[in-house]
Amino acid sequence: MTIARPDCGTLEECIASIRNRINRVPIERIAQNALETTHNLPMLTSSPKLRDAVVLLDDALRQIHAMTTRERRRGAMTPRLLPALLTLTLAACASSPPTRFFALDPVPPGAAPATDRGGAVHEPVKVDAVHIPPALDRDSMVRGESGNQLEISSQDRWAGDLGEMIRRVLTQDLAQSLPSGMVIAPESPAPPSARGLVIDILTFQPQAGEVVLDADWTLLKGTQSNPVLRRSVHLTAPAAASAQGEAAAMSTLLGQLADGIAAGIGGAQR
Repeated sequence: MTIARPDCGTLEECIASIRNRINRVPIERIAQNALETTHNLPMLTSSPKLRDAVVLLDDALRQIHAMTTRERRRGAMTPRLLPALLTLTLAACASSPPTRFFALDPVPPGAAPATDRGGAVHEPVKVDAVHIPPALDRDSMVRGESGNQLEISSQDRWAGDLGEMIRRVLTQDLAQSLPSGMVIAPESPAPPSARGLVIDILTFQPQAGEVVLDADWTLLKGTQSNPVLRRSVHLTAPAAASAQGEAAAMSTLLGQLADGIAAGIGGAQR
């Protein structure tokens, strides 16, 4: 790569030449073009996670565009703006709290695990699907607030896909509550006699010092057009005022949901 030397003589002339070239860089227009592009991206994607990233980028570009416009009107935009942006960026990096990742965990069953009686044959069960609301389908932890508002955390994140995490933890909870070998792992093949579980979660988030879980679950045999059992549940658990406490309370509620499903399946078996 060849770097052209500035056409100048003395050091002062070189500095003046470089400053003039920097002043001609259309930073304001670049920021405006990028802003116009990102402003429409949230409407073009169906991924909530990508929409979150685009919204954050759009906000940052709005700030940069506002700063460049303001400095341009003052007549000496770039020499003053670049150090300011650099200082702002370094300060933000130095003061930003670290990102924390959390996971849901299986919990011990609330009742003694069911056991085989008299050689009874139990049809195996598999959690086929867990559906969660779009507002929760993101990496960031979501908390409910008053006035129909949601807080989407910028530091507290899930360690994996929330829907898949719920499915795996619920499978582990059910395996502790039902007879051994009755629950099929999520990625394991199911025999023709297996029954499927579909969980439709309506609400599952911390709000006002507790975690609320509203869900419907359906036990299917053969196809989804042949439901064997359907139930709706409303569960709550107190939660400490921290992301770790909220994740623990959510894990507790999944254990309670598994206990109810296991009891329902046991009743359907008889």
